[in-house]
Amino acid sequence: WLVPRSVMRAVERAAGGRFVIGSVSLRFPFTTTLTALYLAGNSEAFAFSVQRVTVKPRWCWLPMRTVWLDTLEFEQPLLRLSRTPAGTVIWPAVQLLVGPETGEPSAPEAAAAPVPWTIHVGSIKVTDGVVEFLDHKTARPFHGALDHLSVDLGPATIQPGILLAPTPSEGGLGTSFA
Repeated sequence: WLVPRSVMRAVERAAGGRFVIGSVSLRFPFTTTLTALYLAGNSEAFAFSVQRVTVKPRWCWLPMRTVWLDTLEFEQPLLRLSRTPAGTVIWPAVQLLVGPETGEPSAPEAAAAPVPWTIHVGSIKVTDGVVEFLDHKTARPFHGALDHLSVDLGPATIQPGILLAPTPSEGGLGTSFA
């Protein structure tokens, strides 16, 4: 029971306490499943939640602060955003604390921020997702949704402030979108 709690705390710390996690399970060898994960500030105007996130790691190299993940799977994610009558788009503000902020540090503790990690992901899978858009600016409010959305993407590398995908091979893009 100790490891899942520490994983839960690590994810909440990385997200600045902005996420709530229902439960965590750990399977050999270090496959981690987070269930009922959602953004703490969800509202009718914006929301982000995932029914299940499964992380299957390959290995970690501590001296270079690099993590290799075989797969990162998101099951039944929901992303809701809206546009107000004034025309402002309300989007969930999610900023993972994995790297230094842009610009100069404004506080002494910001200068002592840890060196960011690089994450390599072999495959990112999103299954049965929903993207919902509420538009209140139009004369008649519009509510649209992409439902049962699935995406398979990979490999990808996430470095501080950068998301990299390799150039497509001759065999295809390595990405599917349904």
